[in-house]
Amino acid sequence: MRPAPVAREIAAGRHLSTLAAFGPSGSTSVQGDVVQLRARKNWVVAAGEADSYVWSVGSALWLVPANAPGLLVPADHAGMGLRGTVAASVQADPVRVPASNELGPEEIAHPWFLVLGGAVSLGLMEGALGAALRHLGGTDPRTKADLARMRLRTDSVRVLYHDAISAVTWQPDRSAHRVRLLAVAASEAAVAVTDLAMKVCGDAAFRRDLGLERRFRDARAAAAIEPTVDTLLESVEVHARP
Repeated sequence: MRPAPVAREIAAGRHLSTLAAFGPSGSTSVQGDVVQLRARKNWVVAAGEADSYVWSVGSALWLVPANAPGLLVPADHAGMGLRGTVAASVQADPVRVPASNELGPEEIAHPWFLVLGGAVSLGLMEGALGAALRHLGGTDPRTKADLARMRLRTDSVRVLYHDAISAVTWQPDRSAHRVRLLAVAASEAAVAVTDLAMKVCGDAAFRRDLGLERRFRDARAAAAIEPTVDTLLESVEVHARP
């Protein structure tokens, strides 16, 4: 499995890859053209379903095939997960991959991971608002203020999302603050917006055809995945502006 051909398969929609980055850093050892990776990674979304894993060890990222020798994935998972996925711990004990499967430094991928997480939160908010509007019609004065709050919170995150994409694309060395801002705002806004959607729709929010209860749970599952809001806030340097 070489990174370039896999990238083409991913672009064509024939290959699913997932990120294995959270947990102990792990270690590597080299034996000729083969690298052994040792680590345990937590909150690996689509564990057991993905075709490959983007695996972080130290400061480097490696492409690990799902069938790589030494990759241990739980047979089942009782957690909540996100829509249509599982989120489980995966063990490399050790995993053996070709040295050519190194993808590069982790610092290149991390900002995009946070941006994509913001996109997931944004999708959850738009979906919750759309479902609430279809059910309520947006004309009931008792729910109008809450619907307006949902719209404004969602639009605010969309502004931060486009700003973060622009920063990572054109000024990656100056993008860290904007990416963290998006990640924190999007995670907290998704929880707030889906909570309001449940509130305004009342008992109907639990109907399967609306899909609100599922988005409500998804927003909370996403907020629990590392890096959490608290983890991101610990890296922010707070100072007064002149």
